[in-house]
Amino acid sequence: MIDHFYKHIPPTSLVKMDESGHCELVEQVCMLPILPPTQICSCGPDQEYTISPGKQTVLVTINGPYNLCLPAVYCPHCSCKWTPGISDLISSRYWPATASCQMLFKFDVFASFEQMKLASPATSQKAFIRMLEHRAHCTGRNGSICGDTFHRVYREFAFCNWKKEHLCQVEPFKCPACTPDMLAIAADGNRKQYCFKKSKGLAD
Repeated sequence: MIDHFYKHIPPTSLVKMDESGHCELVEQVCMLPILPPTQICSCGPDQEYTISPGKQTVLVTINGPYNLCLPAVYCPHCSCKWTPGISDLISSRYWPATASCQMLFKFDVFASFEQMKLASPATSQKAFIRMLEHRAHCTGRNGSICGDTFHRVYREFAFCNWKKEHLCQVEPFKCPACTPDMLAIAADGNRKQYCFKKSKGLAD
């Protein structure tokens, strides 16, 4: 409670007690949750590394955008530095929107958007983005998601998934009831035939 009212506290704020015993909000740095490598240099795996905040980024999850920092791992002896690259982010199920990783999308955002389009095809992409921004606002976070960026990144993600399934020889549209011999027919076949006749057949 702040000033006798409940208030949502964003993850970038920390509650501390001042000298008079009152609560105050202090800004803190939140880093992207990603596992660092066990060894970044030749000093040995038992070396204690220093983790500090690096470049700022925006992570978009199903709960909206978060302002975070990429972790930077340093070796105190040889001054070797490690920061997560694109391959490290994809392995942790983060999809970078740009090559500089200024914005990241969690895989569950794309999966939820795809499931929503299958369950309710009339729902627009703009409504889905507004839902993400509203969930962020309800928890004390501010941020907006560019519709053009989401559209482009989702298409890239969908194409890469299709390419992966093609390389793995996955056939998602192959119907086991119709291949190689038809084992089932549509229950509303008469209705389809009626609609076909009503539409005056095939167009020239």
